[in-house]
Amino acid sequence: MPQHPATHPKNLRLFHGTDNAEIARPTVLTLGVFDGLHLGHQLIMQTVVERAHAIGALPTVLTFEPHPRAVGHNREGHINLLRSVSKDLGFFAAEVPEVRLRGKRVSSTRIRELLNQGRVNLARRMLGRPYGVEGRVVRGVERGAKLGFPTANLHPRNRVIPLNGVYVTATLLEGEWRRSVTNIGTRPTFEAKAETSVETFVMNWSGDLYGDVVRVRFLHRLRDEKKFNSIEELKSQIERDVTRAQNYFEHVGVNNSLSAV
Repeated sequence: MPQHPATHPKNLRLFHGTDNAEIARPTVLTLGVFDGLHLGHQLIMQTVVERAHAIGALPTVLTFEPHPRAVGHNREGHINLLRSVSKDLGFFAAEVPEVRLRGKRVSSTRIRELLNQGRVNLARRMLGRPYGVEGRVVRGVERGAKLGFPTANLHPRNRVIPLNGVYVTATLLEGEWRRSVTNIGTRPTFEAKAETSVETFVMNWSGDLYGDVVRVRFLHRLRDEKKFNSIEELKSQIERDVTRAQNYFEHVGVNNSLSAV
């Protein structure tokens, strides 16, 4: 979706509250939580900017923290209520049509469902970008390094983590998206019970990331996590996972769209 100059990060201003003098002027306003900023949200933002530009008004987004879950559940009552009070309060209320993909309405709830099912490809299409997690790299037991595949062990900040399994990913390091493979799970080959971890092997890269904040984008699910009968069996599977990930990145369309090195 093309970006209007007014939506460029350099042109965005953040205000806490609504009594700032700089926004005391005609506005085209949308209000909501906008968690995830998916394709539906992006269409709303674009519409706000275009209509504001057309009439010389200020495009404005009013959002909430924390999430007001008791208000506007499942889109009930919003537009009808706004239209009913608009004349008395001196504004015009308009509705932006919903965005649908494969017959389903694009929504934050639907995207969370897809991620919980490991369907990161479809979640990516609804978001308009790959879903990503961000977290600080913490020190683990370094089993990956002993197997020849050193991993960055993330402590993710995100509330939503994709379903346990192995994924082709892109990891942001030193300003570049680098090809990687990420395992989400409990390491059943080594431990009977363990907390879920996010471990990323970055291809063709070496360095110390401990303490750094790293961002990982999920591109394609390779397989479920499983328990292996031996360390050698696990190592062979990791080698196959990395080969499949390399083949994924070598696909012309993928390589051109991601620019992952």
